[in-house]
Amino acid sequence: MAVVGVVTNKPAKGRKVFYFRVMKIVKWILGTLLSYAIAVGLLVLIMDAEESLSKTKNLQLFNFVHGFDIVLVFTAVTILNCLFVPRPKKYAALLSTIIILIIAFFEMYSNVAKNGIYSISYKFIITYMCLFAGLCIGTFASSLIFKNKGWNQQPLKSEVIDYY
Repeated sequence: MAVVGVVTNKPAKGRKVFYFRVMKIVKWILGTLLSYAIAVGLLVLIMDAEESLSKTKNLQLFNFVHGFDIVLVFTAVTILNCLFVPRPKKYAALLSTIIILIIAFFEMYSNVAKNGIYSISYKFIITYMCLFAGLCIGTFASSLIFKNKGWNQQPLKSEVIDYY
């Protein structure tokens, strides 16, 4: 008796495929929202501690702590987004980077439109440089953490199995 079959990576047709795709989209949305909620909570805790430091006269220490906080929070956003979102993880890192850059662009634009070009200060520039550094560090760390855990989703290769 000869059995000839093809093993594929395609799921069953019909409702199962629809529910699978819908659940994947829901996981992407909820994972992204959860990562941003955790990052905002972390930012609130850090900024509350940073407020007590702003009352000191040491401006260099305050700028260092402020920059480190921003780098830490935006690194955490990218890593948490890659942690909570299903595969491929590199698109989760790209999504969090795009969302943060869009928000930063609109915030920068509104600040310049409201106060003029001369409102850009040293702290303003350092804040956005730290934001960009945090995104780069987060993307690099995510690629190292999730390298063999879904960073690139490789399609399964179909094999022909012949039994004679």
